[in-house]
Amino acid sequence: MSLKNYALKKYLSLNHTKKLTADLSIDDARGDLNDTISTFMPKFSKKIRLQQAEIAGVPGEWVEHEKSDKERLIIYFHGGGFTIGSPVSHRGATTSLAKTLQAKLFCINYRKAPEHSYPAAHNDCFQVYQYFAESAQNFAKVIVAGDQTGVALLLQTLVRARDEDLKLPAAIVCFSPLTDMTLSGRSMESNKKKDLALHPDLLKRSIDLYFVNQEDRDHPEISPVFADLEKMPPAVIQVGEDEILLDDALFLQKSMENAGCKVMLEKWKSVTHLWQLAAFSGAFGLPEAKRAIKQVGQQIEPLLKMRWLDFEL
Repeated sequence: MSLKNYALKKYLSLNHTKKLTADLSIDDARGDLNDTISTFMPKFSKKIRLQQAEIAGVPGEWVEHEKSDKERLIIYFHGGGFTIGSPVSHRGATTSLAKTLQAKLFCINYRKAPEHSYPAAHNDCFQVYQYFAESAQNFAKVIVAGDQTGVALLLQTLVRARDEDLKLPAAIVCFSPLTDMTLSGRSMESNKKKDLALHPDLLKRSIDLYFVNQEDRDHPEISPVFADLEKMPPAVIQVGEDEILLDDALFLQKSMENAGCKVMLEKWKSVTHLWQLAAFSGAFGLPEAKRAIKQVGQQIEPLLKMRWLDFEL
């Protein structure tokens, strides 16, 4: 474990973990996230360009590195239990992904609960994806990525896109995915005291706020791990062994493999939930986060080249 990782875990245990109960208000959760960001997020290199924009009427943020390939695109679905998070909170991961994969990245700032319940976020994400699927000149160079509940939004978007005969991307990247809204994984209980950044009670409360009128949480349109994932692109999944979402990652791997999809699962030791968000450039970055993003690049790069050859042939 790196010294920076130790310091991050210590900070979370002293300032964050004790707040993780269902009594934590959404406003306080959003404020706590902002405090954590302001504590750890450095200024970004001048080589990174950030620009607020709207795609298909949905707000978001463009992230571009000076060496970005104009034809390469990452569509990012950020997590946050459908209630918190934004392109700003996820810049550590999005800027690092854009740099590593030399791609332009658009992070979707979809509507959130409790102000907007299901299917608001799902519809926003699909609108953005549909726009790119219909307008991108070279979809063989498109990647979709997401974390936590963002992976649920990502998969539901791709399932709908497949069913509506839209183009599918070259690859999927999933950080600590949550795709089972019944929260049935054993790690919800076994890792409850190990996970310093997420708690089952808080997660259930957030899910309840978004799916307020949806009682069938195991329905494929609610929990994409139970959906038909046939023809989904190859996926890279990263998860920490101490996360309550460990079993969700394993469930997703099994579901995709049963559907005939290629899956590369990485289980990391001694990391916090979504440690990839600390993949800042320079001295401020968490070494484990930088290595995680680097490994994503090593896994995805060959897939992009293979997909490009398929399109050329």
